[in-house]
Amino acid sequence: MFEWNGFNYWAPEHYDFKVVRGTEEHCLALFRAEQMNRPTVQYGTVIAEKEHDEETDEWQMVFRWYKTKEICKKHLDFPPYYVRNGKVL
Repeated sequence: MFEWNGFNYWAPEHYDFKVVRGTEEHCLALFRAEQMNRPTVQYGTVIAEKEHDEETDEWQMVFRWYKTKEICKKHLDFPPYYVRNGKVL
């Protein structure tokens, strides 16, 4: 999809996902536990998606993080557009 210096920036194989369902508090507690195992600074752990069913008051959240610290660092060090294309702002 998008490659620079042999690195496919948006490749799905860079990420792991976890889908959880329950009350908002339950889902957020599971997210905090996931952050303890994979800190956001080291793995980029985020809530990628969330949906709320108002009828049942149930939430569904998708957590996403990079598979390794090295992949996360590579994403963090990815240069901006003007550097990749040799243009000066």
